[in-house]
Amino acid sequence: MKKFLSLAMMLVLVLSLTFSALAAEPTLDARVEKGTGNTNSLYITVNGTEYGPITINNNADGVYEVGGYKVFVATQGNVKTDIYVVYDGPSDPTIVGERTVTTTTFDGYATSFDFLANQKYQKGPSANYLTAKITETYTVNVKVYDVYSDGAETLREESSSTSTISIEGKSNAMPNGAKNNYVPTFSGGLEGYAVSVTYIGNGNKYSVNVTSAPAHDPVVVDTGVVYF
Repeated sequence: MKKFLSLAMMLVLVLSLTFSALAAEPTLDARVEKGTGNTNSLYITVNGTEYGPITINNNADGVYEVGGYKVFVATQGNVKTDIYVVYDGPSDPTIVGERTVTTTTFDGYATSFDFLANQKYQKGPSANYLTAKITETYTVNVKVYDVYSDGAETLREESSSTSTISIEGKSNAMPNGAKNNYVPTFSGGLEGYAVSVTYIGNGNKYSVNVTSAPAHDPVVVDTGVVYF
C-alpha cells in the first residue's frame, strides 16, 4: 500500500510540474484581414485579449510586442501560418568598470663616489670623507583592464616606463692616513647599502666597493575594480 501511495504521489508531482510549465506559456492566436494594395491588417490574441490592427505587408513574417510578450507571426496572404513567443537570450555583457595593475621592477643600480681629504682645513686624527651617490633604476609596467558585467576582464591598454631614484650621502669623518677595506658610516644611512673604501694618505688613490645592497622585490599595486 505504501509503495502504491508513493508512486501516486510522484505521479501527482510530475503532473503538477507539467501543468505549471504549460500554464506559464501564453495562449496565442492570430488572424489576418485583407487590406488594400500590398498591405494587410494583423490581429494577435494573447491569453484571450486581441491586439490590433497591425499593418503588415502581404506574406509578412515579423516579431510584435503585444500583451507583454514578443510574438513571432508568419503569414501567407490572409492566413496565419505560424505563431510563437520569442524569448530573449542572455544579454551581452557590458563594461561596468576598470582595473589597473601597476608592477614596479628593480633593474639595478649605478654608483658614484668622491673622496675628500680635508686635513689641510680640519685638524685632528679624522679629516677624510666619502660622498656617495647611488642611482637605482626601475621599470614601471601599467596594465588597464576593462571589467564586464559578467566578471570577465580584457586587457585594454598597457604601458611601460623607466624611473630612477637617487640616494646620496656623506660619510662621517674617516681616519687620516692609509686604510684598507675601511667601512665608513653615513649619517642617515644609505637606504640599506654598505660600502668599504681603501685609500692612501690624502686619497689621491682610493677604491670603493659596495659590500651589500638591499633586496628589491617587485611591487604590485592593484586598484581592484573601480566601477563607473
